[in-house]
Amino acid sequence: MCMAFASECYYQTWALKRDPTFKKTFNYCLYKCVTVVEFETNWRSMLQQYELIGEEWFTNVYDLREKWCPALSKDFFSAGILSSQRSESTNHAIGFRANRTTSLTDFYRLFKGTIQRWRSTEKQAEFSCSKSVPSSALPLSGLLKHASEVYTLSVFRDFEEEFGYSIATTAKLIWKQENTEFYAVSIDEEPWSAQRVTYIHESQTVSCTCKNFEASGWLCYHCIRILHLHSVNRIPEQYIKKRWTKSAKSSVWNKLENEKPEEVQYTPWRQTMARKYYNLILKSQSNEETRTLMEDGYAASVSLVDELLASLNVSNTNDASTT
Repeated sequence: MCMAFASECYYQTWALKRDPTFKKTFNYCLYKCVTVVEFETNWRSMLQQYELIGEEWFTNVYDLREKWCPALSKDFFSAGILSSQRSESTNHAIGFRANRTTSLTDFYRLFKGTIQRWRSTEKQAEFSCSKSVPSSALPLSGLLKHASEVYTLSVFRDFEEEFGYSIATTAKLIWKQENTEFYAVSIDEEPWSAQRVTYIHESQTVSCTCKNFEASGWLCYHCIRILHLHSVNRIPEQYIKKRWTKSAKSSVWNKLENEKPEEVQYTPWRQTMARKYYNLILKSQSNEETRTLMEDGYAASVSLVDELLASLNVSNTNDASTT
């Protein structure tokens, strides 16, 4: 009996792995659901269609849905990387794996080669961004053209995908209050995916309940649809993240160029002291008495440093007046 049941479970698992429609349905639940309602609807439909209700593995996966479902994890910035992709993305970026037999010399050689590869790839990407214009199957006009001018090539592709989805959506005005309008935006074939979008005319402020901008840093197709509706041809400044633009490094270089020489010479000392104090904080954080000692010591140090600086300023002023 047990052997027959085990064989049946094995056959069912093997059949699901070979079923392309199941893979498509499961991956949609895993990666593409925008709203909680959409996820719950697709998940229940999948369980019913493939007779998976009560299956232990799927029950356990569902219990952990807040850790992997995009619709439930958009309240924090993740640069568009899903929680299930972070380890894979890190391993791919590093490009090598050290083990217990890797010597320190080999590790340094591998890490140095990885750094050189990163810098070479970054230089090539910067050159491509500055010297080329991205192509698109859609007409480069309005918001899409502005995106091609400000975003890097990789982020432009993400924005282009959202732009394409926006064409297939419909927007319904739900409510209007003075300069603020509230819309329901959805794809025609997927009414459960409707999102509430708020638009303020004066400031061109647009926000969506899918929170794609908060999570990834570029506008979702719901917001793009509403901007289209109001003939906005340029992405509002507040929705252009500096980190995704072609000029992301300019502020860094300007900061280095404008940094005062007397501040540069103290950089190693600042870094050393910050590391020492940080290690002391970690050592003290688990005990109330040590935490209190750290706080009292900090207050006493601030008072002593202020007094010393004040006395030095007074002496410097007196020396200047006598001369």
